[in-house]
Amino acid sequence: MNIHPVTLRFSGRDEELEEGFLRHFYDHSLPVYRWGFLLGAVLYAAFGLLDAIAMPDVMVQLWKIRFILVIPVMITGILFSFY
Repeated sequence: MNIHPVTLRFSGRDEELEEGFLRHFYDHSLPVYRWGFLLGAVLYAAFGLLDAIAMPDVMVQLWKIRFILVIPVMITGILFSFY
């Protein structure tokens, strides 16, 4: 088995093995990334409660950033991972 010392990719006649590994890794890791990203979005939204406690005078501005800008971008990223 020939492995490139820097990129750690299979080379030579083992390139089919490299393609199979990459396909398998992609298929099995993508759901984990999606769930992690979704959990991150939920936790980020949940910390919006702390905005009301810690900084009530700027809570509305923080919620606008949190729920109108960041959360939709995160959800869009999750949706784009299905394409």
